[in-house]
Amino acid sequence: MGRPNDKTLMMTTEPGTYALVLACQRNGSVRIGRRGTLKLQPGVYLYVGSAFGPGGLSARIKHHSQIATRPHWHIDYLRAVCDLAEVWFTTSAARHEHAWAKAVAQMEGATIPMAGFGSSDCACESHLYRFGAKQSVRAFGQRVKTTVSMMRATSAGPTSEWMVGSHIA
Repeated sequence: MGRPNDKTLMMTTEPGTYALVLACQRNGSVRIGRRGTLKLQPGVYLYVGSAFGPGGLSARIKHHSQIATRPHWHIDYLRAVCDLAEVWFTTSAARHEHAWAKAVAQMEGATIPMAGFGSSDCACESHLYRFGAKQSVRAFGQRVKTTVSMMRATSAGPTSEWMVGSHIA
């Protein structure tokens, strides 16, 4: 489950926002640190995060492509029982994870399997969503762009162009 491959190791070291597309094949449960127990159901889990530390996206995706021996983030616990199918990302010095989480929450079929997952440091309800079927990169990218554009129109902050890229783990 989830070994890094050459493509993962060659990903950019720039900072950015990413979404992990995880495949779950079984019913069950997994303890998510102090947050509690997450009931698993077959389907696709989508986790939204950001990579602004040393090594940027490359370091963070390499971490998530492996099973953590000492889990640090909520997602580390889930990765132990789900396969990493894809990574969707954008490079940017701006944080887009909250806009992405909002966009994913609005997608048809999205459910929140555990409130507060990956979002204990922000006001988002969750950064983890579950779908019964895999979402397309194109549909996800369009939804994110629309959401971020609407957020920019209502704020006085700087704007920058960005694209969603896909990476098969």
